[in-house]
Amino acid sequence: FLRGNGVYAVTKDFQDNIWIGSYTGGVSVAIALKYPVTVLTHERGNQQSLVNNNVNDIEENSNKDLWFATDDGISIRRKSDYSWKHVLRSTVIVDLCKSDGGDIWAGTYGDGLYLVDKMGRVKKHLTQKHGELTTNYIFSVKEDADGDFFGQVYEYYIGAFATYMPQK
Repeated sequence: FLRGNGVYAVTKDFQDNIWIGSYTGGVSVAIALKYPVTVLTHERGNQQSLVNNNVNDIEENSNKDLWFATDDGISIRRKSDYSWKHVLRSTVIVDLCKSDGGDIWAGTYGDGLYLVDKMGRVKKHLTQKHGELTTNYIFSVKEDADGDFFGQVYEYYIGAFATYMPQK
């Protein structure tokens, strides 16, 4: 069933399928309507596969597309035709969070926080360098009802808490 023992992410989609992201094992999915498990993995040289087998988080956006946070960016599997799109390559994405407007927040290991629209385009990039964050290591992101986000960050291996409230 699972191709890796290091489970990093579990989510349920709108059809009650269970998606499991793992360290080195790619993604396993238990389809509610049929019980054989589907395994999605990176296939070298194939852009229509997962970009990396280290899957840190999984999120479903407002289009019902599945987003996979990996050690080599984000892989987006479109619901409409099951094609793949890859964004933020060479960036370690550790957490994904749905935004109320249909966008996705992406927390990174060392590159701050990105806001990506549902088509996979970067709308915003927040960093320590520009003074928006206290650190570029963002491990967990949540957005509240006002559109403010709260992220658990780690600065010099000490836990800290950061908030960002956009100008309204």
